[in-house]
Amino acid sequence: MNRAIRTVTAIAFASVCLCASAGAGIVNIEIPGAVGISTTGLNDKGQVVGYYSPKDGGFHGFIWRPHGALVTFDVPGAQYTQPVAISPTGVVTGSYSVGHVPEGFVRAADGTITTFRTPDGRYTHVSGANRKGWSAGYYRDNYYAPSQPFFRDPSGAITEFTVPGATSAVAVAINRSRTIAGGANIPGASSAFVRSAHGVFTMFGDESSVAAMNDAGTIVGLKYANGPEIGYVRTSDGTITTFAAPNGALSTRPSAINNTGTIVGAFEASDLTFHGFIRTADGTFTPFDPEGSVSSSIAAINNNGVIVGTYQDQNHVYHAFTGTP
Repeated sequence: MNRAIRTVTAIAFASVCLCASAGAGIVNIEIPGAVGISTTGLNDKGQVVGYYSPKDGGFHGFIWRPHGALVTFDVPGAQYTQPVAISPTGVVTGSYSVGHVPEGFVRAADGTITTFRTPDGRYTHVSGANRKGWSAGYYRDNYYAPSQPFFRDPSGAITEFTVPGATSAVAVAINRSRTIAGGANIPGASSAFVRSAHGVFTMFGDESSVAAMNDAGTIVGLKYANGPEIGYVRTSDGTITTFAAPNGALSTRPSAINNTGTIVGAFEASDLTFHGFIRTADGTFTPFDPEGSVSSSIAAINNNGVIVGTYQDQNHVYHAFTGTP
């Protein structure tokens, strides 16, 4: 199902404040009337996407551009609009729902929105997209049915697929070469998978999940088999390296990786507080907290080292931030 909709967008201005102790390039993204805000991605131009919730509920999408320009938008009729990625040309991909039934959407740079769902599923979730406009995710026939992965090309053609031996699976990330990574439930275990552009599958990492993948095919995710949850990085040759935040962290959760191999995410310290982190390709691990935060997380990083994330202040108010640490 494809239908193009020219949507009316609400234009506002971001309230921007510099956070000097977190790095001179860090700014807050504030949306008037929002009681909660979540950042999900950014492109190499520093344009940020995410969603926010006003006092009356629901989720609304937003695009933040450097120099303080903010655009908020909704898929017409949707109670929930949740972007997940923005391309170099400003095309936004994500999911929305009307009556709690999710479908996918693509918002062109001119504001035109096209919605879609998979041929065999009413419940369609978009998890990620690449720089060329391909997206990936998963669908279900009904609310209780097992999930199955799919990918969609820029023309709108959707390909559904199954992971060999899996009872259910989700596609999480798709890179420039159209390699797909995700998670699968195998009888008796959970596993991660890689699917090449030619449809060849590789399973890896028992009791592991996938968070993101870069254009070189390097994957980051979470291992949770025994003890504290830890992060891992898997290169395209299959080499897996695990890592954890220092000082007895209870969990280390990667969320994104850029093409230089820098990983970002969040960790839970032994005192139950959450903090963002940046891990470079040589393994250097650096905690990161914006000024005034009591908990924070980093959602994404672009190829220029610009990060985006959220934090909670001492008044339990959530803020979004972006910039170069």
